[in-house]
Amino acid sequence: FYFQGRGIADFAGDFYHKGGRVLLIDQVFKQPDWSAELRKCYDLYPGLKIVFTGSSVMRLKDENPELNGIVKSYNLRGFSFREFVNLLTGNDFRTQYMDAIRGNKLTEFMAFYMKIDVLIVDDIHQLQGQASQNAFFNVFNHLHQSGKQLIFTSDRAPVDLKNFEERLLSRFKWGLSVELLRPDFATRLAMLKAKAFREGVPIHGDILNFIATRVKTNFRELEGTLISLIAQATLLKKEITMELAEKVTSNLVGEEETEISIDKIVDTVCDYFNITRDDILSKSRKRPIVQARQIAMYECRNLIPSCSLATIGSELGGRDHATVLYACTTVQDLMTTDRDTKKYVSDIENMLSVPVEA
Repeated sequence: FYFQGRGIADFAGDFYHKGGRVLLIDQVFKQPDWSAELRKCYDLYPGLKIVFTGSSVMRLKDENPELNGIVKSYNLRGFSFREFVNLLTGNDFRTQYMDAIRGNKLTEFMAFYMKIDVLIVDDIHQLQGQASQNAFFNVFNHLHQSGKQLIFTSDRAPVDLKNFEERLLSRFKWGLSVELLRPDFATRLAMLKAKAFREGVPIHGDILNFIATRVKTNFRELEGTLISLIAQATLLKKEITMELAEKVTSNLVGEEETEISIDKIVDTVCDYFNITRDDILSKSRKRPIVQARQIAMYECRNLIPSCSLATIGSELGGRDHATVLYACTTVQDLMTTDRDTKKYVSDIENMLSVPVEA
């Protein structure tokens, strides 16, 4: 952060009162009396966590040795961020390594990385080149054996990484691999509500439902659509309406097919309940799966009149027409007595862009 001539405590105060709780300082510029400023931050804003990244910590401690007893350990979302955090991309590491070779500073380069407490590498698949990978292998081994934390992200699983040394791939498989799936409908809607709240812009729930239905890929696209909608309304000095939302989303994600099919209903139900197609077609008798399956059968019969019970049963896991009829009757009855079931059906029909009766 560049503090624009203000003390860090003054800046941190504004940041804290606006809802900020973790202040990450990536580069340290000249700041008078760091120790007094940081002590003031710790005293006045105990809920604020201040994290200095690797390069800034080295410079900070070199220029202000009295800070050694002040810079504390913090915990951020389950990861222990101590004094020395380094966040970079795979390509950044490769570039830094090549620069160190050219500048005859390989010893300093390796020493820098050996001191890191938490190493976060985004897009690790960008780390190409045998020499760069060999250097990274040595860094990995040292930090792992020292009990440090290593966090990597990639657009593919370790087994799918290409042009990587086998010994490096085997180490990537040591840790916990977590696949980030597309956010389900409820998560997308919650994200939109939170973003609209942070922006201080009131947006009707039906409009947020519409955006969450249309934009399904990732949070960046979802957030971008909402920001575009707010910007359009501000520039045109108009209220945020469904008509404007439809215009913005059509420009960003295009028009969706209007034809409703069994596949589309099944995919929509799976998306809504955050389950897989295999789950809904399986023989599982787990209550959430059964509920989703029955609602899918009900929607198929209700929204595709030309589709027979036998066809629906065949498409949903090879079930007979009696099973489908029972499912449809069950959901129909529950809609009159159970508000949750009625809401599920209504939400799914909204996602399918089907007009819902009041």
